[in-house]
Amino acid sequence: MKINISELFKYRQYIDAPVCYCLDRKDYKVCDISVYQTEPDTPFQRYIYLLQVDEKTIQDNYIQSLNDKHILREYQNTNLCFNAFVDDKALWEDWWKYYTTAIFELEKTWCEENNIAYVYDL
Repeated sequence: MKINISELFKYRQYIDAPVCYCLDRKDYKVCDISVYQTEPDTPFQRYIYLLQVDEKTIQDNYIQSLNDKHILREYQNTNLCFNAFVDDKALWEDWWKYYTTAIFELEKTWCEENNIAYVYDL
């Protein structure tokens, strides 16, 4: 049994938000966190928290990856939220490709660290 990384992508969680989902390692299904909280204390942890993503770091890394001092300076001095900024600069498609690839790679690493069989289906 394997889980698709695209399925984990749908349930991505952020470090600044409460954890809402966990993975059932027995049947490879994403579950509501309430299931995790009712799990009895056993040697094999059936439910594990899904990965929490630091979106701000991914956004900053994206801006750095553009290697454009002008855009970096504008980004550092803007009052716009990140999504509005990339939209204003006509970078939305490039940003989305970068973002999905970054999340898929983080999910892949999370699966490997937790011995979860996966399909990398980007």
